[in-house]
Amino acid sequence: MWRYLLACQWQRLSQEEAFVGRCAEVGDDLGSALVAGRLVRDLMRLCLLLTRRYAPYAKWLGSAFRQLPIAEKLTPSLRGAVTATDYPVRERHL
Repeated sequence: MWRYLLACQWQRLSQEEAFVGRCAEVGDDLGSALVAGRLVRDLMRLCLLLTRRYAPYAKWLGSAFRQLPIAEKLTPSLRGAVTATDYPVRERHL
């Protein structure tokens, strides 16, 4: 079951990974930012799954992620991807 959940989470990421850039290519910076936000959420959920924890609902996701050993290393990049004001910066953080 655990491998299935991990595979599903990786699949979610792979389906939208390219959309950050594709939105930017057509001038949809807001769309690019929205997709980046979803990718960050899914990456946080993947990190929780990798430590064999289920992700809580959105209200508590940041708190649960912050408790993970890897959070300190990943938080600057994840925050950078969400707060970036243009595509090149967003892409660099992802």
